[in-house]
Amino acid sequence: MAFYSRGACLGNQGDLDAAIRDFTRAIELDPNYVQAYRSRSMALEAKGSLDGAIVDLQRVVELSPRDWQVWVGLSKMLGTQGRRREAVTALRKALAAAPAAAKPKLAEMIRQLQGER
Repeated sequence: MAFYSRGACLGNQGDLDAAIRDFTRAIELDPNYVQAYRSRSMALEAKGSLDGAIVDLQRVVELSPRDWQVWVGLSKMLGTQGRRREAVTALRKALAAAPAAAKPKLAEMIRQLQGER
């Protein structure tokens, strides 16, 4: 927990490289530390390392498959990389897990990714 907390502080201060190192250390100590993966993913994305960020979010959804918001974030990153089919799959998983209030927006996002209006 100490490495995660320090990583979060470093990330808030803009020291992304140090934050990533601390999140990585937290993950090494607890390979199931969902929040450390999420935070490292955000830091990697901020540094422009979408591949690494996607890998971390894929681990998060393995650990927390019902976390629909992570599926949405994963979909956005995949879409940014032009991986539309995978992005749609992620959004469908988000749709399945999302609360009723979020479902219309997610369905619209899926239609847009599929090129429908």
